[in-house]
Amino acid sequence: MSPVFFLLLAGALQAGGAGTTVEQVHGRARELLEGKGKAADALAVLEEGLKMHPKAEALHRLAGIAAFRERNFERARVAFETAISLKPEEPFNYVKLASLHVCERGDARAADQVLARLFDLRPRDVASREEAAAMWAKCGETDRAISLWLALARLDPPQAWMYRFKAGQLYHAGGRYQDARSLLGRALADGPKSSAALAAQLGATLARMGEKTEAARLYRMALARRPDAVLRQRLETELGALQAR
Repeated sequence: MSPVFFLLLAGALQAGGAGTTVEQVHGRARELLEGKGKAADALAVLEEGLKMHPKAEALHRLAGIAAFRERNFERARVAFETAISLKPEEPFNYVKLASLHVCERGDARAADQVLARLFDLRPRDVASREEAAAMWAKCGETDRAISLWLALARLDPPQAWMYRFKAGQLYHAGGRYQDARSLLGRALADGPKSSAALAAQLGATLARMGEKTEAARLYRMALARRPDAVLRQRLETELGALQAR
């Protein structure tokens, strides 16, 4: 961060004095994070703002994001923990803190403990569990992600097909084709009859299992469901390859 920026920052905050609101500090920091500014500059704005508003959960949350981008993980941890203490019902902070533990520190157990606190507070909250499952998958914790997707299938029966589809995709990506086949078959049976992706994914799994005839049937089903151009091209390529064998 340049000395000029720091002087401008200090002057702006001093000029605002007691009238520099949480919203103003948050807005300036977000502009830096979302625009051409650096995360370090946004964090500096937030650190100054937190001196005036130490109990502003929104500022601690944004400080955690800025510190995370700067790879200052200890500062990010403190920010998210503080945000949780100030607003325990906000799920974002728990998921980001869990992500920090597992993705950056390789500590899945610590992440489990953080998410357990969240799920105890929100025992039937679907959205926070979706975010957590996506986080586990992104961080390479496939079994934990699958377990959570399947828990969601039980928690939200109308959307169970979607969660089974996501779990099946992870099984497929990990080479566990028999498990993938079971879940993807249920997703296809229960999901929207217009979804090309459901048929295409099950077809891909069956192709990997050597069941060429059934895979080709599913690829044709997917094509009949009017997929987008990218999926259509992939399906036509895969179908052609199956027929050429």
